[in-house]
Amino acid sequence: MEPNSAQCLCWGCGEQASISRKTCNGCRESLLLHDQYRIVRVLGQNNGITWEGIDEQTRQRVVIKEQSIATLASWKEQELFQREIMVMQKPDRLVL
Repeated sequence: MEPNSAQCLCWGCGEQASISRKTCNGCRESLLLHDQYRIVRVLGQNNGITWEGIDEQTRQRVVIKEQSIATLASWKEQELFQREIMVMQKPDRLVL
């Protein structure tokens, strides 16, 4: 599903909203995660959630992954998640 460029998602409740809004109508959370990232769409869900987003400071597309430590069943899963973070932070990473 291609994202609608005039819409974004609330990172708090998942409700769709106009990009012109500052807060979500449903849960009243800010539509910017950490005052910087606007969520465009969900890319995947498993033990956590992965979103496509826009960095409002640079206007670049980004991948945002939220993972709860409680959902990681083993130390190996935690180690793999940490490795994924390190790979995604490299400047030559794959870009959407």
